[in-house]
Parts: sequence; C-alpha cells; structure tokens
Amino acid sequence: MTDYNNYTIELTFKSPIATPLQSDTIFGHICWAIRFLNWEKENRLGEFINLYDNQNPPLLISNGFHKGYLPKPLLPPVTQEELDTIVGKEKRIENSFKIKTIKKLDIIPKETFRELQKEVITPEKLFSTLINKFDDIEKFKSKSQVAVVQHASSVDPGARPPSVAPGDWCRR
Repeated sequence: MTDYNNYTIELTFKSPIATPLQSDTIFGHICWAIRFLNWEKENRLGEFINLYDNQNPPLLISNGFHKGYLPKPLLPPVTQEELDTIVGKEKRIENSFKIKTIKKLDIIPKETFRELQKEVITPEKLFSTLINKFDDIEKFKSKSQVAVVQHASSVDPGARPPSVAPGDWCRR
C-alpha cells in the first residue's frame, strides 16, 4: 500500500448545509473543480479518475466532521448490566436523555479519543468516559467541518493548477 501524507482541509460555511459532508460528495466536488479549472483540454479529469483503477489511488478522502472531533469508535452497544454499573440502576430514568444522546453520538472530542486510546477501548469504557464529559459534548456548536485528505506522494505535485498555491488547498 502506498504511504500517504495527511492533510486537513477546514471549511467555513457562509450558510448552513442541509446534509453532512460525505466523502463521495467531497470527491465529486474535487472532480468538478478539476474539470472547471480548464484541465478538460488535457483530459486531466479522465486521467485522475483512471488512477483509481489500480490498487494505489492517488487520493483518499474521509467524511467531513466537526473541527476538534473524530468519529466515535464502532463498538458493540453497552449492555444493560454495564449501563447500570456506570449510571446506577436508580438513576437510569433521571439520566435517560444523556444515555440516548451518547448512544446516538457519531463523533467525539479529539481529546476524549486520545484519552481513550491510552487503554483498550471497550463499550463500557467508551460510554463511561462520554457520560463523564457529557456537559462538554453538549456545549459543542461549530460552523466548521473538516475533511481528512490523504494524498499519495507518488502523484506529481505539479499537477495542481498553477493559479492555486499548495497552502491554499490545505493546511498541515
């Protein structure tokens, strides 16, 4: 597998967006940008898309997610017994909103993720950590979303349009 450089692109929207930024949508916009930057004369878009036919695609794109957050690890749900241990059987109804909110989370703060990585991440450990940081998670309101872009070092950096400097495309 090709070694990839990681880039983060931060987007600030001037108006709300209706749907989450999915990787296929971001990829489609990149393809449209290639086409509209007068590269169609050289069939750059066709060449770019043909690079995906081999096993080393030149660019891998994640879904967009809010700045300072990462996708929540995919783990089996916490069991009822574990839930009773974490929250307390007598406080389950009192904390039902928190419990439902945490179960529905698809992103978590980056710091929480790093904290969790220090040990084996179990469903109980994940849920316990998130319930303890619930107030911080609830405060989160951001207009920025981020997409992680991995660019193969084997791709010719000269293939960028000459009018766009590398720093305009992304920040490291």
